[in-house]
Amino acid sequence: MQYPYMKLETDQQTQPWPDSFSLSPDHDPYEVEPKLSIHLITLYFDYTDGGPHVVFPREQFNRWATIERNKSRDEKVLLYAMLAYGSVFSDSAELAAVGDKLAYIVRNAHDESLRPYTLQAVQTRLYMAMYDFARGRYQESSEYTATAMKALSVLRFNTEEGLRATCPDVAGPFGLNIVQTIECRRRTFWLGYLLEVSACR
Repeated sequence: MQYPYMKLETDQQTQPWPDSFSLSPDHDPYEVEPKLSIHLITLYFDYTDGGPHVVFPREQFNRWATIERNKSRDEKVLLYAMLAYGSVFSDSAELAAVGDKLAYIVRNAHDESLRPYTLQAVQTRLYMAMYDFARGRYQESSEYTATAMKALSVLRFNTEEGLRATCPDVAGPFGLNIVQTIECRRRTFWLGYLLEVSACR
């Protein structure tokens, strides 16, 4: 199986990326390491924009990630997973090491207290599935995909009725409106489905 859009960037950054930082599931990476976070999320969107791996509207998500200061723990862990996945689109050894550390944070949070049946938790598992696959950890990737698909079924995001159920009246996650929240859920399901089908080949 090959994931599309895996073109690598030759990273020309002159500023060394941090080899250690005080990130944890309780820290917002956009507050602790804003330059690193913006760089990695830009890589992610640049190399997947318009493809099946994108479940968020780019501008709105970036605005939320940068401005919102009251992110939940699940949202912070999701950001770490997305940043880790963004690192695979660079050929920088430094960013590869950073990606591994970000993924380590996600794995610990997942094992400790990440709530299994939330939209953010499902998305975290899917981004970790893609990250692990890109790094050659196929079994781990398959396990993340399987748990994500189970949660999607519990949430009933595999049906149009389930996608619309319990939608917020005003603002949804990531600052999305009702229509955008439903589409985000729908894209999350189809991303999981594509990963599941691809893993079976």
